[in-house]
Amino acid sequence: LMLYDVKKADVASDTYKANKATLEEWHINNQTCAVLGGLAAASNVLEGKKYPTSNLIIPYVYMCIAGLHADAVTVQMWDGGAIQPKDLHPSAKAARAALHESLMGFWVTDIPTHRLNFLLICTLLDPRLIDLRLPLITAQTRTQARDAFLAEYALNWAPLKSKENEVEKGPSEEAPPKEDQGDGGSCGSFRQVSMGSFSDFMGAMEAHGMIPDAVVE
Repeated sequence: LMLYDVKKADVASDTYKANKATLEEWHINNQTCAVLGGLAAASNVLEGKKYPTSNLIIPYVYMCIAGLHADAVTVQMWDGGAIQPKDLHPSAKAARAALHESLMGFWVTDIPTHRLNFLLICTLLDPRLIDLRLPLITAQTRTQARDAFLAEYALNWAPLKSKENEVEKGPSEEAPPKEDQGDGGSCGSFRQVSMGSFSDFMGAMEAHGMIPDAVVE
């Protein structure tokens, strides 16, 4: 559009001349593209069809949300330039604030527990993300993710005990739980297993009371 305005302005129609963008509108357009750049990149990755993407949703979406915070720097995806919060045009700033509020509601504050647990388990199964060191992930969320994973594993994936070899143990015979060694996210002896179908997972979550009752309106 800029090249057209420079090279063809003399032959442009009156309609174009009357409605072409002003310098301020170009400024807003530039900043708006920068605000949406992270989400555009995330969408491109998460729409992949030849690799798993469920493990990438929380990292990409949460990082994008953090980048939309009022105090965050907006990065221009095309050249890496940074736009400080104070330099954002009021229109771009208002749009970014509205987008941040909407995404926070959908993905963080109002996301159904069963959906968040599913995404958290997928994230935990990626060895690169096992420590959940991500924006917006709190200590409470990490505990929630661990409990959801253990519940799903115990219900659907843990090896069945042989009744012939099963020996009843009293409380004193049980091995004490191992303390968290804080290995900085190392997988240790963790073995990744198949998660089965989404319906299987949802059934497991429902069996453990993690899916809220349907709201009757």
